[in-house]
Amino acid sequence: MGKKPTKSGKSDDETKKPITINVGNAPLVKKTLDEAAIKAVNDFGYQDDHTVANIKLALGAIACSFAAAAYLYPQPFPKNKQVLTICSVGYFFGSILLTLLGLFIEKDYILFARAKYSPALKLRSRMPRHQHLY
Repeated sequence: MGKKPTKSGKSDDETKKPITINVGNAPLVKKTLDEAAIKAVNDFGYQDDHTVANIKLALGAIACSFAAAAYLYPQPFPKNKQVLTICSVGYFFGSILLTLLGLFIEKDYILFARAKYSPALKLRSRMPRHQHLY
């Protein structure tokens, strides 16, 4: 299998420049290694699965709509007690669900991926603080 040339006639490996980072900056090192790991998984035919992120966005939008409804309700305070109570409880449960989703499902995964005929894949990385081992 030959390498595909780009518009300039060079292959992808020839046009790529090496990534240079400051090895003393541990968060940047971890981010760069995470991106390389995600690219390697995607190169094996897995595609990103955005289901968890979409659920989080939907829950956040619902919680924010409760907050907006409580703020924008046209009645003055004594008359809108029930609406404020319902909206406050709705916002509280939306926030709790978001926190639980992040804590128990998302955890510290950097990638949720799926391939057509393979089981789902969750990729996690760990780089302890003040250590050089990934």
